[in-house]
Amino acid sequence: HLNYDWPQLQQHHLCIEPTLVQEAVALFRSGGQLSVADTVALMQETYRSFVREYTPTFAQLLTLLLEDDRPLVFHCTAGKDRTGWAAALLLHALGVQRTQIEHDYLLTNQLYQRPPALVAQAAGHIPHEVLQVLWTVQLPFLDSAYALVEREYGGMDAYLRDALGLHANALQELRARYLEPAA
Repeated sequence: HLNYDWPQLQQHHLCIEPTLVQEAVALFRSGGQLSVADTVALMQETYRSFVREYTPTFAQLLTLLLEDDRPLVFHCTAGKDRTGWAAALLLHALGVQRTQIEHDYLLTNQLYQRPPALVAQAAGHIPHEVLQVLWTVQLPFLDSAYALVEREYGGMDAYLRDALGLHANALQELRARYLEPAA
């Protein structure tokens, strides 16, 4: 994980370990194949794991936002999937409509800069068309997490409340802290 040894920063390492690029490199090095469709399915399974396995970790992030009103930056190694789901959760908690969240999520494809270490690791090992899936975000990725939330919890409101611990008072506190009144 990345380490920033700046004395004025407090760091919180929240471990979520999907290692898609590393797994894809290992597969191709061993002579295996991965189609574009396989890669999309792998990404969808990764997003479902955010709900199935890592909900407590995402709850920790939201708790940190409630515990301290100092600015907080959240990121992950690739900067698009774990970070994208975290941003979606926060935006839902703030009352942002899903269509706007999806729009913001897809902006990643315009603004994303590939991490040099991951690019170097993948170079020469993973076909271009597979990398195009790994280096982008797609609504089917996000939709797979939403679908699991719907199936397991009955929707995002229940998931925020029951799985992430964001009851009415917590939602009200987040909204008071992070939203400005409309002009």
